[in-house]
Amino acid sequence: TSTHEVIDINSASAPDGTIEWHINPTTRPMEAAAGRTEPLRVTISAPGRTPIVRDVTLVRGEELDLGSFPIA
Repeated sequence: TSTHEVIDINSASAPDGTIEWHINPTTRPMEAAAGRTEPLRVTISAPGRTPIVRDVTLVRGEELDLGSFPIA
């Protein structure tokens, strides 16, 4: 079976426009042991801007830079 979860996080950016978000690994240990991964879909949006959507899978200790958010 599968479960669809939505977590809505609203966050203010730092003065330079960056946002830092710390999460646990996206794949549970039993899934990883079975050779499976569980991606997250990350959507970054702001009023008047086109949302950025990325599917990501992270392992323990990994850092991911989603890049810059377009101004227009």
